[in-house]
Amino acid sequence: VGDRWAGQPLFDGAVDLLAEVLHDPLLEGGRFRQDHFEQERANLVRAIEGLEDDKQLLAYRRLVEALHAGTPFARHAWGRLEEARALDAGQALQ
Repeated sequence: VGDRWAGQPLFDGAVDLLAEVLHDPLLEGGRFRQDHFEQERANLVRAIEGLEDDKQLLAYRRLVEALHAGTPFARHAWGRLEEARALDAGQALQ
């Protein structure tokens, strides 16, 4: 929505909100809320599991892993399934 149609400047507010969410997330006792963390961990696990449904992407990822074995580029940005399942809320902030 353009600012002139909204009657107020929206872009600056949206950028401020995004910066706050990224740099100052809602924490309870220095940790993410447990229910939020568990939901996001489950989403990550499902996304990693879903990579195997796309056979072309899976073949490409295996090729990259083989070509770049032993380097950080070989690892998918989402990590490995066992790593995602083992995450706890304390590790997420590190």
